[in-house]
Amino acid sequence: MKRIHNIFISSLLLMAACGCAHRQTSSADFAALLLEGRQALDEQRYEAAMEKAMAAMELARKDSDNKERAEALVLTARVDMASMRDQMAWENACRAEAIAKEQNLDSLLATALIIKGKLCSYAELSPEFNRNDEALTYLDEALSIAADKGYSAVESESCLTIAEVYVNKNRWNDVLDEDLYAKAGEYLSRAKANSDGKRFMACAMRYYQQGGKYSETVDLCTSILENCAPDDYLTQSYMHDHLSYALNRLGKMDESLAEHQLFASTVQKYIHHKADRELQEMETKYESAAKQLEIERKSRYILAMLLFSIVLALLIMLLIYINRNVHARNIELALKDKKKEQIIATLLRMSR
Repeated sequence: MKRIHNIFISSLLLMAACGCAHRQTSSADFAALLLEGRQALDEQRYEAAMEKAMAAMELARKDSDNKERAEALVLTARVDMASMRDQMAWENACRAEAIAKEQNLDSLLATALIIKGKLCSYAELSPEFNRNDEALTYLDEALSIAADKGYSAVESESCLTIAEVYVNKNRWNDVLDEDLYAKAGEYLSRAKANSDGKRFMACAMRYYQQGGKYSETVDLCTSILENCAPDDYLTQSYMHDHLSYALNRLGKMDESLAEHQLFASTVQKYIHHKADRELQEMETKYESAAKQLEIERKSRYILAMLLFSIVLALLIMLLIYINRNVHARNIELALKDKKKEQIIATLLRMSR
């Protein structure tokens, strides 16, 4: 009885260990999918980014993990927003917001609110829509959560998006509203420390150009180009384009023309680089699919051999069993024959 109890306990411990190992592997796979999806989104490879987001969503569903589900929804909403599927982005952001509120996931709640704020700002097609004011309600809440909880990256993103909203508010004014412009500059400064470089750059460009600060635009573009990765042709093209515009506004026509030519050549490099990346992804997918097919083929072969071995072992056991029975029967018959002979011999002696 004690032995059975020990076996039962050992089985439970083994099952728990297997479950923990599976969970750790699943979490690692989910984190890898999120990272790959964000990288693809940064590189504007939206189809690849959505594939990773959907795979992460499916993994979160299998794990029944609400935090992972909210994270996957946030990534999906960001990809939808970048792909101009605003309605789908809004729905996914609202779903992420609901889960985050229910599960007290403050960082994800703030992130979902930022996405809603961005979508409202993007929808500001005319001053009558008043979506920028709606955006500020979400963004102020996100900033309050991030500042209170110490989420520096989320706080910077909130400040940067608020700065973008104030820049948007000024675009409808014939004369620059200095109060709105000052607020944009205030939030832009707060966002600078922990902000994503590309997004900060995009907002800062609009801010400087809106205020006629073309010298500051040139300085910022030059600084970014000096620190830009050699193969980051997308950022380089943005910088050369902005430099061309700013230098033109400063009256430096020859330098502006040179930057425009650099912009055109860098765009071509970006197109070729992007095509090479997509081709490499296709080759990787093909190799992965081929390896998966080979693994499945080997698995089927191993399974067939295992089944064959089991059947063979059963047949051998059956033959051994039959052989033992026949042997035992032969011994039994031999004993009976010996007894018969003894009885006959005894009767013969008695008859004499």
